[in-house]
Amino acid sequence: MRLQTKYILLIIFIITLSAVLISMLSNKIFHYTLESEYKHKGEIITYVLKELISKSVINNDVLSTKEAIDKIVNENNEIEYIYIFGFDGRIFTYTFEGGFPRSLAKATNDSIENNGVTINKYLLRGVEIFEVSSLLIKGMKARVHIGLNESRIHMQAGKMDNHIIMLSFIVALVGILLSFYLSHRVSVPLKLLTNAIRDFGKGKNKTDVSLSSGSTEVVELMNSFNVMIEERKTLEKELRQREAELLQLNSELKDFTTIASHDLQEPLRKVVAFADRLQDKYSAVLDENGMDYLKRMQKAALRMSLLIEDLLKLSRVSTKSCSFEPVDLNKTINNVLNDLEMRISQSEAEITTGHLPVIEADRVQMHQLFQNILSNALKYRTSGRNPVITIESDMHDDRFCDIAIHDNGIGFEEHHFYRILKPFQRLHGHTEYEGNGMGLAICNKIIQRHGGSFTAKSEPGEGSTFFIKLRLKSN
Repeated sequence: MRLQTKYILLIIFIITLSAVLISMLSNKIFHYTLESEYKHKGEIITYVLKELISKSVINNDVLSTKEAIDKIVNENNEIEYIYIFGFDGRIFTYTFEGGFPRSLAKATNDSIENNGVTINKYLLRGVEIFEVSSLLIKGMKARVHIGLNESRIHMQAGKMDNHIIMLSFIVALVGILLSFYLSHRVSVPLKLLTNAIRDFGKGKNKTDVSLSSGSTEVVELMNSFNVMIEERKTLEKELRQREAELLQLNSELKDFTTIASHDLQEPLRKVVAFADRLQDKYSAVLDENGMDYLKRMQKAALRMSLLIEDLLKLSRVSTKSCSFEPVDLNKTINNVLNDLEMRISQSEAEITTGHLPVIEADRVQMHQLFQNILSNALKYRTSGRNPVITIESDMHDDRFCDIAIHDNGIGFEEHHFYRILKPFQRLHGHTEYEGNGMGLAICNKIIQRHGGSFTAKSEPGEGSTFFIKLRLKSN
């Protein structure tokens, strides 16, 4: 059965292809023959016309020339126009009253071939023209243009096209009849398979899809499809198990973060408390080195406490996040500026804010995002220069908003940007600027959670511009 189907399809293909090729070849030959006939006839008329009017043109006898070309037009219905150019290159006389053919405007002596005749084809008011051009006298500007209407060619070619259409119709009819014969063996099983695949794509995993009839290839394809369904069921079961394990791990991570932060902070509190007691009660006993050691211990304990707190903030971006809601970023920026009011006043900073959009986001995390970036802009300022910070936004489409925060601070080398997005990465020592290198890492994680992106442009000593791209609506 498999070979029979192949042979039938092969026969249909060969018959169709042969019919098309023969029809195309016949049509080409027929058109070429008619055009050759037209060309030959145009050359003969041109030759006769040159013999009739050459003397009249030389003698500048417009009337005789006009009578001669009118007579030729009346005797040959296929002639659409005749234009005669004189020895000065200007129109001498013509028969066409419908305007000046555009081809003649471009015609020059150089465009006519050395043998004295040139053939052109173009449209004139919707009519296809077969134009024959020739010099009256070689080397002179006088020339003749005869435009032949190609309707005769198309009329005869149309008859040939009708035969071609009829032949194509017969071939198509044979193909349809054969298709009906093959539909039960191929089309119906394929339709059943298509429906099964559509259900499979929608998540409807049928246990088995069977065929009562069909070609061997389709049956084999359906069996392979059934195997794929079983494999998908196995994978989905494994995926559900992994998902449950991941949820359990996340729950344990939340518990671990809470417990670890408490267990780590408690010893640090005691270290700080006892260090304060030592300073209060025994500062008079301790020498200069002892007091230096005590202060270093207090600073290290405080830095460790801040480090644990920053780690908690980083982990809470995912574990303690809130649901998304409409957030007016203008209000968020105002709240951040109120929180930083003391630092802004001390640094005499100038902050300009443009209009910001309303987005669907985690309100708390948006506050944390902008507070971290603005805090950095105030902290990493150039000595002897008041901070100048601008906040602008732009929306290129209805999905994202772009927010740019520019400062005139110390700046940095741009190739360090992706480094400082990692936790604990700093470009300056603790003695120069306070902090643990967690601020931008937290910002980056917040932006990622909101489906956005974080980039920057900066030069040392020239300030920095941070670009934040956020979704207007959450997925």
